[in-house]
Amino acid sequence: MISVKPLGFLLSLCAGLVAFHPWALPSTSLAPVPPTMVESITPTELRMHLEFLASDELGGRYTLSPNFPVVARYLASNLRAYDFQGGGDHGDFLQSFPVISSKPVLAKSSFTLTRNGRGTDYAFGDFFPSQASGTGEASGQVIFVGMGISSRSQHHDDYANVDVKGKIVLLAGISVGVEQLRLSDDEQSVGAAQAHGALA
Repeated sequence: MISVKPLGFLLSLCAGLVAFHPWALPSTSLAPVPPTMVESITPTELRMHLEFLASDELGGRYTLSPNFPVVARYLASNLRAYDFQGGGDHGDFLQSFPVISSKPVLAKSSFTLTRNGRGTDYAFGDFFPSQASGTGEASGQVIFVGMGISSRSQHHDDYANVDVKGKIVLLAGISVGVEQLRLSDDEQSVGAAQAHGALA
């Protein structure tokens, strides 16, 4: 199941509370003159903000955390109190945008590996299907290709000198030195496997 949920996102980070303080800026900075209220921020007040934001009760920085909107509203209200102007929706500090999340159906998430007529069953947790996964069967030689990343722009190719045409690729591990956010769909995972002619 895939669901899309609007999520309030803070346009000005917590650092904004201190970034405009005179002692935080170099003399050559072109930053605007800080609001009067910001000049009155004390170490005690900063500690109070950070202790709240970093508390266990807020659950860290996970985007889909139930407490994430609490953090965003807290920061937005404090920035507003310091007389900053928001740049988000309708002049607010928050901006709404869709976040896509997926959740596998555990009862239908299974994997069976058959070798020499003997099958071994695996459940979700032993393996993790991608969003492009589906029901099907494949038979062939299994080739390990690390994370299966093939990016010319980043000079990284797990498929270099490996023939996977008509074969099944096995992906696992971590690719060091690769920026995941810069990868296109055909440079990683299922897309890269298909681009190199893999069967599955």
